Amino acid sequence: MKKVKLLCGLAVLITVATQQVNAQSWNLNGNAGTTSTNYIGTSDAKTLKIKTNNVTRMVVSSSGKIGIGNAAPVSRLDIIGSTTAIDPVVSILGKYAGSADVIGLNIASVTSDTGGIGLVANGNFVGINGFGNGVGVEGDGNIGVLGFSSYAPGALVDPTGTWGQTIGGNVGNGIFGISQSATQNISIWGIATDTSTATSPVDFAGYFQGNVLAWRYFTPSDARLKSNVQPLGSVLSKLNKLETATYNFRTSEYPNLYLPSDLQTGFMAANLQEQFPNLVQDVTLPEKIHPKTGALISLPPFEFVSELLEVCQNSPSGLAWKVARTNNIKPGSFAGFKKPNGYYQICITYQKKSRAYYAHRIVFLLQHKQDPGAFQIDHILNKKDNCALRLAPAQQNCFYRNKRNKVSSKYKGVGWHKRDQVWTATITKDQIRYHLGYFTNEKEAAQAYDKAAKKLFKQFARLNFTD
Repeated sequence: MKKVKLLCGLAVLITVATQQVNAQSWNLNGNAGTTSTNYIGTSDAKTLKIKTNNVTRMVVSSSGKIGIGNAAPVSRLDIIGSTTAIDPVVSILGKYAGSADVIGLNIASVTSDTGGIGLVANGNFVGINGFGNGVGVEGDGNIGVLGFSSYAPGALVDPTGTWGQTIGGNVGNGIFGISQSATQNISIWGIATDTSTATSPVDFAGYFQGNVLAWRYFTPSDARLKSNVQPLGSVLSKLNKLETATYNFRTSEYPNLYLPSDLQTGFMAANLQEQFPNLVQDVTLPEKIHPKTGALISLPPFEFVSELLEVCQNSPSGLAWKVARTNNIKPGSFAGFKKPNGYYQICITYQKKSRAYYAHRIVFLLQHKQDPGAFQIDHILNKKDNCALRLAPAQQNCFYRNKRNKVSSKYKGVGWHKRDQVWTATITKDQIRYHLGYFTNEKEAAQAYDKAAKKLFKQFARLNFTD
């Protein structure tokens, strides 16, 4: 009988202990009656771990540092993205519908820090790519936005501290500067370490292809800045020998110079050089290379390329040689070689420099007698067809891409929602992702994407269904 009482007493103790433990636990359906002393975490110098699917997703170290995808954070917030995911590591979207300025991300270094830096971004190609309906990137400080780029041997592109590009709108400003209320206001300041000679300048503090509008122009002319001053004497006889003329630039032969197309009035350099040799100089112009892709933006002149190549629909690259290149490459031979990204390139030697150019850009040049310049080329059908091309801004060209590989659906814009076991349709424009709904049928989700794509992207949309 005593044994029975002992067992019953033990059962009561276990029940009470269990109730006490449960009373201290957090309820999955919410908790009430919490106090300022309640918390979730550890009471010793141990790291707090949060898991899903038995995999650690986030940790809070004993020193208060938070790691997401990082089990050993070294910063207050330390996030590491997946090695396979291509989505943004951090995505922040402010969706306020009113007229106030909504800040997606506000980063500040306290004012007491004399060398405080709000944000440092380091990318293999681009440190910060800012896009906004109003402002893409706004910097406030002694230096609002600091762009720094250094060249590494073997890099595909030349260093570019700040790159500004606009497409569309009323007045596009690639880079816009305002300076006011200072002792001396300078909106844009360019410095180039001058290693050039007087007869062959190669360094430019400013490089502009197009019209330059200035209310006033100043250049150093003080005698205190000069040495070896040699008077020219009377120059009237030389001025009388200068010839002025009206002329038009050969814009089709030199599209990369962006020369004006209307009637001009001025001097001929050769005539001016005869009378004043020091006023005429040979200038070395830099090649325009896109800072993100590393591809050459400039193409050789149409007249030069058209003597070497012709458009050929039977060629995989869309091009064939018109002249013999080697013993194995004769007139009519297909031109170009295929890159791992699926595009063809053509090697052309121009002005004693051998460069690789994308074949579809050469095809566009031959078809339209126009260098596409900074515009991208849109393959109307697919990237394998280099003969059906049109100009497109970079963002519109992205709209026209096929679906990505390694996604759960065979349709563009459609994915499988594993938790709810349904199909989802999404579409992205201007870096904003729109959710189009959940669908039990994969095809209906694809049709919802097509409907949105037609509305947002118009002729540049890549659709799942053509009917």
